[in-house]
Amino acid sequence: MRRKTLIAASVFTLFAVSVGTVMAYFTFIKRAPLGGFETASTDVIVSAVEVDGQNIIPGGTQQFLYTIENVGTVPVHVKSQLETMWSDPLLDPNAVSGVSLAVDTGSGFQTVYDFPFALDGEFFFSEFGMEDALWELSPGQSWTVQVETMLDESVGLEYMMQSFDVEAVVAVKETGDQVPWPTN
Repeated sequence: MRRKTLIAASVFTLFAVSVGTVMAYFTFIKRAPLGGFETASTDVIVSAVEVDGQNIIPGGTQQFLYTIENVGTVPVHVKSQLETMWSDPLLDPNAVSGVSLAVDTGSGFQTVYDFPFALDGEFFFSEFGMEDALWELSPGQSWTVQVETMLDESVGLEYMMQSFDVEAVVAVKETGDQVPWPTN
């Protein structure tokens, strides 16, 4: 019996010593700040340039000007469209069509469209107004867009003393072929 007690005491002592030894190790964790980053932004300011739009007659034209300034941190591609509305919602918005669209990217106006087009269609800013070879609007850079419109020659008296409002809608995306355009 004494032998069993001695063996049990020896095992207990060995266990206690090994646990104490494991508990005697020192450990520690150190953190070091590595820095960080900020994500890029795609943001623009769209500003209308006031024009005198009074007394347009059938067949008459009107220019609308607006600027697009890249206030983001990365170069962007740009597309735009115009939303239009008559003061009388029953009037046909297609009674006014685009005649030309030109963009001043910093070295004078360059014509993108010089044929009749629907104002509510998308305008891509490139040499031929297509979605390929899009121009880059760099951070801090601005473009002036000039759209010439024409009131259809065949409009009748129902268009007399009505007002026609135009609003520019601008969409931007960071440059790159795989980057999708924003929706809505």
